Amino acid sequence: MKSILLFITLLLYAFSSRGITYGTNYADIGRTLITTSDGGYLILGYSNSTPSSSGIYLIKINSNLNIEWEKFTGDTFWNEYITSIIEVGNQNGYFALGSASHLDTINGLDEGTLLIRYNSVGDTLWTKLFHNYDQAFGGYSYYIEALNDNEYIMGVDNFFGTFGHDFNLIKIDSVGNIIDTLCGGLPGAILPLSSGYLLTSTDSRSSPGAIVLSECDSPSGFYSAFSDTTLLRIFQAGSSAKIDDGYLTVGSTDYYSTNSGDFQFYMLRINQNGDSLWSKHWNSGWLNGISKINALDYYITGVDAIGSFVSKSDSIGNFIWTKYISSPYSFSELKVLDSIGTFALLGDSLNSSLGTTDVWLAIFDSSGNDITNVISDINQVANDFSFQIFPNPSSGDITIDLGKNYSTSLTYKIQITNLIGEVILFESITSSVLQIDKSVFRAKGVYVVSISSPNNIITTKLIIQ
Repeated sequence: MKSILLFITLLLYAFSSRGITYGTNYADIGRTLITTSDGGYLILGYSNSTPSSSGIYLIKINSNLNIEWEKFTGDTFWNEYITSIIEVGNQNGYFALGSASHLDTINGLDEGTLLIRYNSVGDTLWTKLFHNYDQAFGGYSYYIEALNDNEYIMGVDNFFGTFGHDFNLIKIDSVGNIIDTLCGGLPGAILPLSSGYLLTSTDSRSSPGAIVLSECDSPSGFYSAFSDTTLLRIFQAGSSAKIDDGYLTVGSTDYYSTNSGDFQFYMLRINQNGDSLWSKHWNSGWLNGISKINALDYYITGVDAIGSFVSKSDSIGNFIWTKYISSPYSFSELKVLDSIGTFALLGDSLNSSLGTTDVWLAIFDSSGNDITNVISDINQVANDFSFQIFPNPSSGDITIDLGKNYSTSLTYKIQITNLIGEVILFESITSSVLQIDKSVFRAKGVYVVSISSPNNIITTKLIIQ
């Protein structure tokens, strides 16, 4: 294994973001964010919506970041904690996965995997608790993925496994019945692959400890792809990203420090067979997440002596820029929104007037500039005419319909720009319906469509997938 001590000159900034906040008069936090099939977003969080209780907080927002609905759920069991949520089909509701406690009259206090099925407006259709005393798993569960309309994968951290904490991938049907156990092993972060999954975990049972990358595709297909207990001491593994011929993993290590517990950033590159190609360690702190933008660029999150940060990195671990999240904001998740690098940060913001926290969401471009206001302010003015874009999101040609208020006596113009302001289309409109060929859009991502008349201008967002 080749180890390279890395010295990097970074562009350092503090995020000057105001973002947007949601919440009640009590403590609210954002946990995870998903994009929805209607072009909007769903936020999963938690809220102390009454002074004495805390519950699951769902916020559905449209493409302009305005609230469509919000729901407070989570009173069937004790300590309900949801960490993952996905949309079911095309606006057909949601599956949420997490953990909960239950007082069983025979087995006593039981903590298990909690599965919740919501409809399209956040109403609970049913809940299911997989008990740890009669299942091969039970405990923290933090990953769910749809294989098709009828089958799903759950990632479950089993408190009572062979190693004390085991990780299992479980296949279930659309009503929560177990179909199969795909694999089991050390707990860790999950990376879905084209076939199978990569688990990034830490094995602290051995000395001096190891980072373990394991690939899983069937009950018998679980194997350790990389484990070095002699040269590498990793106590905190972050996550992995797929590269064309392997993986890029981030974490932290105290192996290279003279003081135990003084962690450094750690980055590991392996090929598709699990062989180590190179590793880097530098600075003091922790890297806890990596998100792929495209084949060349990645976002990496971590913490150092200054605070929590987001860095943009190339595929060989060189940081292009680093920006810090300063008070009153903190984030729990980074979500890449498109292939050009637009990303969202979700977390919480201190509400100084109430002495509580609000759910905080901010959208940034690939240079780390806050574009939340660009997204939230568009399509707010519509007086003398309106228009519709369909399909939106789109992966092909689009149609723009100005509707019944279109007038042949007025001059209309259309302008389409990307989020950094480059104009990709500007022309006059000569009919109420306009067809735009997909070749106009140079890349996948978010575009701003503006149509003007002599009296008004309307702007909205278009997503090209």
